Amino acid sequence: MESENRFVRIKKEDAKYFSYLDPYEKLRLLALPMGLAMGVLKNEEGKVKPVGLLVATVSEETIIIEWMAVDPEHRWRGIGEEMLYRMFRMAADARLSTLSVAVMPEYGKERMLRGAEKYFAERLFTTEHSIGGDAEITLGELLDGPIVKNPPKEQPGILSLSEMNGQERWECIKRLAALDNATYTFSPKIINAALDTACSVLCKNNASLEGGLLVCFAGDTLYPLYHYAKNGSVSAAMIARAVTVAEKKYGPNRMVSLMMRQEDTGVLALKVLGYEPKGKLLSAEVKNFQAEQEA
Repeated sequence: MESENRFVRIKKEDAKYFSYLDPYEKLRLLALPMGLAMGVLKNEEGKVKPVGLLVATVSEETIIIEWMAVDPEHRWRGIGEEMLYRMFRMAADARLSTLSVAVMPEYGKERMLRGAEKYFAERLFTTEHSIGGDAEITLGELLDGPIVKNPPKEQPGILSLSEMNGQERWECIKRLAALDNATYTFSPKIINAALDTACSVLCKNNASLEGGLLVCFAGDTLYPLYHYAKNGSVSAAMIARAVTVAEKKYGPNRMVSLMMRQEDTGVLALKVLGYEPKGKLLSAEVKNFQAEQEA
């Protein structure tokens, strides 16, 4: 039988089939409304084998590639190129302005895509930013951390979203989405679909919104997907409140998955984790891709 590659959209129930290409379990992001994944199947002599994987998250303005891997035996055959091409096409069809890729230290640990930064930089990804990296930690470990053990002085105006009525909650989420200096950009409608309103908190001072921490619960994992704070005291107070509520609700062994995807998240990482995971966010303008295709 003639060899061929088939590109498929991966569903949650298909994730185990691609697990060997996913050593850091990025496919768990499929549990979130903004998660998507693409797989490549090779059909040869009647046997089908997964040989490529791309996992991404979608915000209002960009698609962020969280992980991309190609089976070492099938590299340099255009599989990665085709996956990127399809992501650019998806971004263009959705009228998104950028396609980004989070280049984390994990790429250097795996044979599947060493030299990732150079690989992406040669394919229109020319804008570079320093970002906070990925980390996983249990609620119990967070409770033992400095923020909860040594909470800030009383910070007025901290409340859970579950304490607000639906309309008030929705208005605050939309206001948070409009802030540029948040740790993550998001679509209010998408994030609201999986929002844990008890663990998500706000800091309000009369009509002023001084902070927000939005947490989603999906696939047995907590994902803090949005963080904005006017200052460090507000940030610490919100984190302490959210962790305390979450531990009572889910128990100390529940995992928290952190994805810090914007600049200047190092201070937050140090406060929460005690160390600073580092990565780079490489971005490409979708319009540049379209111009290249038309040339």
